[in-house]
Amino acid sequence: MRVSAKSGAPRFSSIEKIMPDLLFDDLIERIAKGQVVAVVGAGVSLAATGGAEAAGWTGLLRLGIDRCADVAQPRPASDWADRQRSALNGDLADLLSVAEQVSDRLGAPSGGEFKRFLHETVGALELRHTEILDALRDLGVPLATTNYDGLLTTVTNRSPVTWRNGSQVERVLRGDDEGIIHHGSEFRLTLI
Repeated sequence: MRVSAKSGAPRFSSIEKIMPDLLFDDLIERIAKGQVVAVVGAGVSLAATGGAEAAGWTGLLRLGIDRCADVAQPRPASDWADRQRSALNGDLADLLSVAEQVSDRLGAPSGGEFKRFLHETVGALELRHTEILDALRDLGVPLATTNYDGLLTTVTNRSPVTWRNGSQVERVLRGDDEGIIHHGSEFRLTLI
């Protein structure tokens, strides 16, 4: 570990290998000024769970396809699951189409099977490695996530805040309140 020339903050060799000094020093300065929001995605959840399938979007969709094939009413056509799995190798539009079909077939947003599916997948993720989540918490910056899981909430002890609650989001971004901004709806936040 070294110390940043500009700010005196600790420098970690793993970051130094990928981030030039100028960018690193600028980031440290912006963190100190409260000008940074950390946006956390599936990569963090995948790392924190040791690669659990439900922690990543395509893995969650794969599990959703399997759930639909097993329990959706009416049952999908016999080749539906294979077509959806194939689409997981496609572009964003293909992934969104799979997500929409899985959600619809499981009764999203308020259907019991959809709620059960989320509870048993992203709601049941187990923390195996907290280092990255600890580091994000210790940055002291507002946190936002695109994830449906509650891993960040668990480690930080910050409450989830839906992006639909604009005034609360603003308070978190200003540093007046602590919370984790989620892109999901209020329903998804009940899972956390």
